[in-house]
Amino acid sequence: EAVAFHEDGLLLVEDGRVVAVQAEAPGAGWTRIDHAGHLILPGFIDTHVHSPQIDVIASHGTALLDWLETYTFPAERAYADPMLAEAGAARFLDALLAHGTTAAVVFPTVHKVSVDRLFSAASERGMRLVAGKCLMDRHAPDGLRDDVASAERDSRELIERWHGRGRNAYAMAGALCAADPSLYMQTHVAENRAEVQWVAELFPEARSYLDVYARAGLLHPRAVLAHGIWLDDEDRAALRDSGAQIAFCPSSNLFLGSGLFDWPLHRGQGVAVSVASDV
Repeated sequence: EAVAFHEDGLLLVEDGRVVAVQAEAPGAGWTRIDHAGHLILPGFIDTHVHSPQIDVIASHGTALLDWLETYTFPAERAYADPMLAEAGAARFLDALLAHGTTAAVVFPTVHKVSVDRLFSAASERGMRLVAGKCLMDRHAPDGLRDDVASAERDSRELIERWHGRGRNAYAMAGALCAADPSLYMQTHVAENRAEVQWVAELFPEARSYLDVYARAGLLHPRAVLAHGIWLDDEDRAALRDSGAQIAFCPSSNLFLGSGLFDWPLHRGQGVAVSVASDV
């Protein structure tokens, strides 16, 4: 039911948007581009992917937390350099397009310039991106930490510049996200058992890892939470009731030995699920 195949159909595109799929030829005012012998498909949508991690893809992995310390953090620190951030954004987006992905929910880095260059490159390519500055103020190395005041200042400026401009949308958290329902929220949840245990130690007042976000008011229909492997029935009910979705990342979950997300169980309990690469 989700797929329709037209062996010799016509796709009508007006002002960059698909307006019709039909068998009969349109009027004489349409310019015809013949792609006979090829398939024309909708672009893929990647709902969770890290742009700077393309530089460390397939690095020898242990478990999640070790992998972050060894590969991810050093790769992300480099994106403080505007020239490297610009080159990295172009390399990342061209790789997405080469694989048929035209829209993505993307994590750049904590650096304002990494977000700015990513949105700029996406605009040049006509892509649809949801992205925002990473927010980290502890348990990260020098060069990747931020504080609330500077994060809010940077994010306000980036929202003003990019949110709703063209096909771009901004992902944010906290008071800014609560004040503007058009903003998205993206984060990670319950990816790895050691991570789940660590979160329980950091937030003993919360019932679960997901409950940390629920208490902060971050579960809503524009919330995208990556992984969600180690959740329980109460967590799934909270996701269902809030309209938040899980971005299922099977390749990275298996590569890092995190576990395998139970898609039928979540869908059976009414949780919205999408598919992502995580790079």
